[in-house]
Amino acid sequence: MAAILFLLLSLTSSQAKASVVLSEVMFDPSGSEYYDEYVELFNTSETEPVDLTGWAIGDDAELDKIVEADGDMVLGPGQFGLILDPGYFENSGRYDPLPDAALILTIDDASFGKGGWSNSVAEPVILKDATGEEIARFFYSLGNAPGFSDEKILLDGGDSLGNWVDCRWHGGSPGRRNSVDPSERDETIYDARDVVINEVHFAPPAGESEWVELFNRSERSVDLNGWTFSDEDSLSAKRMTIEPFAIAPGEYVVIAADSVPFVQTFSDVRSEVLFIEQGWPALNNSGDVAVIRDATGKVIDRVSFGEDQLRGRRVSLERIHPDLESGDPDNWVAHVTMAGGSPSARNSVFVERLPTQASLDASPNPFDERTILSYRLPLTTAYAHLWIYNSYRQLVRKFLDADPPGSERARVWDGRDDDGARLPMGIYIVYLEALNAKKGILCREKKAVVLAR
Repeated sequence: MAAILFLLLSLTSSQAKASVVLSEVMFDPSGSEYYDEYVELFNTSETEPVDLTGWAIGDDAELDKIVEADGDMVLGPGQFGLILDPGYFENSGRYDPLPDAALILTIDDASFGKGGWSNSVAEPVILKDATGEEIARFFYSLGNAPGFSDEKILLDGGDSLGNWVDCRWHGGSPGRRNSVDPSERDETIYDARDVVINEVHFAPPAGESEWVELFNRSERSVDLNGWTFSDEDSLSAKRMTIEPFAIAPGEYVVIAADSVPFVQTFSDVRSEVLFIEQGWPALNNSGDVAVIRDATGKVIDRVSFGEDQLRGRRVSLERIHPDLESGDPDNWVAHVTMAGGSPSARNSVFVERLPTQASLDASPNPFDERTILSYRLPLTTAYAHLWIYNSYRQLVRKFLDADPPGSERARVWDGRDDDGARLPMGIYIVYLEALNAKKGILCREKKAVVLAR
């Protein structure tokens, strides 16, 4: 019986140790070669924690004992473990803020292996447990640009070269989900309309900073880790990496060129501001484009701007409504208050209170080239139709079709039908219908609009 119990305990211990894998290696950092190398581990088990006391990491020439850096040595189920160079904490800080969810570790030697990871020879990264059993061995590949780590694709897929690729993000993903991880373990899944550029301060008064405000218009958190910001120059080398930050639903975040002038000017900012004092892409006042991309390089939002939109004032350019198209110049206007901008706060044209009843408007009306169709609902959530009929009661355009748009929405109509054909002059009926089934509220509104070519 005792022998069986010992066998079961040994089997459980062996399975737990086997759940710990290498997940990322930063062997050629863009910062200090002495302090900014790191190795990341991950516990693939869904139930079993693993005590890393006595474990070691290194190369064929030397192994270094893994030791605690934040008072703990137990790697929890589904948790990342980040092993940093011991000199990082006093001499670097390049990857700060370190993720709270990760187990932060270090080693009892001045460098990984024999003199740190080589940038000229592909070395093995070896992980051994407290008994000396080899848990993992991975030969990293040379050729990465400085600051781009090797990352594992499938965390439980082994250490063959085919399961490792270069990280997509400068600085890597220390203690976080890998940039190449195809799983949906991270719940911060987003679409291209979740985060928008909400305000751009591209022509500030002398002595003030340029800045750009982002807004999360969705109902879910979005992780900005690996996202980049750039101007018209789309070369990857010119893109500025945004600091790792999770932007909550309905929250603003500002990225600014310099902290001191910004703080002096906007001392009452109530939300997150990420200061980028090096590498800021100077925005061209006469005309430029602000672009944000996600970690894969996909364009999330793109806004064109120029000083003609500011009418000679040194203020920010504000988005009228987050649901109107970013590329529509009618959706942008100069800030209207003496403050000159509203970073991390609602734009100066924001309307807070819900109306007592539904309203539908078109401006201008009559119109030639375009009109803005806008509505407000006495509801925070609803499913809505926004349709346009001609004078023969034929449906010619669908803007919303049982969409969940929220309490306010606006659309620009250019006088075309759903196929893009220009409609003839005449009177058109804009029909709004919104339903909140849970509250049992149904709203209907109609508005006559004159298209006068």
